[in-house]
Amino acid sequence: MSVKMSLNQQAYLNINRRKSHVFVKFLNLILIFFVYSRVNLILSKWFFNWNIRTFKNKSMKLLEMIEIIFNIQDKI
Repeated sequence: MSVKMSLNQQAYLNINRRKSHVFVKFLNLILIFFVYSRVNLILSKWFFNWNIRTFKNKSMKLLEMIEIIFNIQDKI
């Protein structure tokens, strides 16, 4: 048994789906930054003499991770 929806209902559902998709991406971003900052804190307690180059490398890796996650979510 299939339920037919009007065009308005379909448009409303699509808009809600898009909003929730953006919200999930935003939550993932916050989660990544939180986890990354925790890991960085722990690592910096272990290694006090971190130089700028390693920090740049870490931040570039973080940006790459974020990009990969956004690409995966766009494909879903």
